[in-house]
Amino acid sequence: MRLTHFKGENGPPRNRYRKPPRPPEFFLALLVFALTICTTTFAQLSLSTSSLPLTVTLPPLNTSTQAFDLSITSPSPITSLYLTLSICSLGSNTSIIPAILVSLDPENFNIDENSVSDRNSGGVLKANRKARGADVWALAWDKGFANWTYVDEEGVDSVTTRIRFAKREEASEGNVVLQLGASVDGISAASTSICQADISEPQQTVSPLMLYLGDTTSTQSLLFSPLLLASPQTQPTYPNYTLPPAFMVPPTIPEFSFSNLDLLIIPTGSSPTASGLDNSHCAALNANSTTGALGSSNLVVNATTEWMAIGDEEGYRTYWVIGGLIPSSNYTAYYYEPITRTLSQPIWFSTKQCMSPSPSASR
Repeated sequence: MRLTHFKGENGPPRNRYRKPPRPPEFFLALLVFALTICTTTFAQLSLSTSSLPLTVTLPPLNTSTQAFDLSITSPSPITSLYLTLSICSLGSNTSIIPAILVSLDPENFNIDENSVSDRNSGGVLKANRKARGADVWALAWDKGFANWTYVDEEGVDSVTTRIRFAKREEASEGNVVLQLGASVDGISAASTSICQADISEPQQTVSPLMLYLGDTTSTQSLLFSPLLLASPQTQPTYPNYTLPPAFMVPPTIPEFSFSNLDLLIIPTGSSPTASGLDNSHCAALNANSTTGALGSSNLVVNATTEWMAIGDEEGYRTYWVIGGLIPSSNYTAYYYEPITRTLSQPIWFSTKQCMSPSPSASR
């Protein structure tokens, strides 16, 4: 302990305790700690348009990384950009969903209650919101899916997406994993598939259509796809009641095969719909994979595409007969088109009880 004499203003010198100076190692440790806090709570990622189109799983949001900026840059002006985001999984509190902000100015992410609806930038049931007088958008989540579209002839040098929790304390209950899809016009895809030739489209889409349930037994289910191709016939009207020919030839199936539709059958207890992630691509695909991919491994009849009439609609549909299901169980079903990355709306169905034969029938 070091005592140093200080002269009082109106009295004799008095003793005061002076703390010894901090060693340099202390300040170095403090700086390292501060840098650790910054790097573990806020991360910065970057992509170049030369790597697009792509679909990538982002680092999880939690106490270690509570927010991050993802910048997409280009040596030439970006004239169009399509972003899609899906929530793959939520944390212990499934009501905590991160906020998504997109800005053309990496220094400005300010958006308030005066923002306006901007349907042109994306959104499913709800439109995205845009700040007044600034190129900043707040993306609208719709059951685990969000999207953003940018088209401008003048272009912009970079686009930054900020993903964060609305409140810092939410990080302790949230361990949210997101998947990002990005594509930009004018960049060649790595794959030369004919169906990927036009890449100026979102990397993931959500269809308003859904499967149709035919019927179920205790272990089987009959499912139909939406109408894939139709050839509407002109109905006769007064005064000409000429009827169509008795044997009409359906149109030829185009070269593109509808057999590319994947069927996802998920036990409802493990379905993303249980967490409100009905429209999430990665959540639906991951659930289908982890529950045994029932839709692909237990097909009794291979997916078949035929001309058929269901209700008032006539045309080509794909149908599936599914076996190996559990009696008295609930299932969630989707169809997924992997080339266009289109996910349908979910449907739910239940298998019937397993009926044991009556004693009289066995005699």
